[in-house]
Amino acid sequence: MLLQETLTARALEQFDRNGRMQELIARVADRTLDPYTAVEEVLAKLGL
Repeated sequence: MLLQETLTARALEQFDRNGRMQELIARVADRTLDPYTAVEEVLAKLGL
């Protein structure tokens, strides 16, 4: 569990450097982006 938490935290830090996470959350909340596609976008931007 520790490895998963550490990797998740690092990935989110890297993705959110430019405030992209808030934008992504807003798009999901506005229902202009579905959550599964949001995850795909995050992973793609991280190169995973």
